[in-house]
Amino acid sequence: MTSAGAPVLVLVLAWTDLVDADLALVLALALVDVRLALLGSVVAWVSGERSSRRVFLAGFALAVIAAGAALLKWQLTH
Repeated sequence: MTSAGAPVLVLVLAWTDLVDADLALVLALALVDVRLALLGSVVAWVSGERSSRRVFLAGFALAVIAAGAALLKWQLTH
């Protein structure tokens, strides 16, 4: 629920015409990408370990790949 809540709220703002649809989509994707980038660090923190640079870079790489896939889908479908 928490991972989808903020992006859904942003998309609902676009649905009600309070925010431009393209801007809302970019913001929703950015929120998801930030969560993906920090995923490894959060897992390390929850397990009581110290987060390493390698863990952070892996999360960042995952976020970049996800952003690329989202942009590719956006370009192919719009």
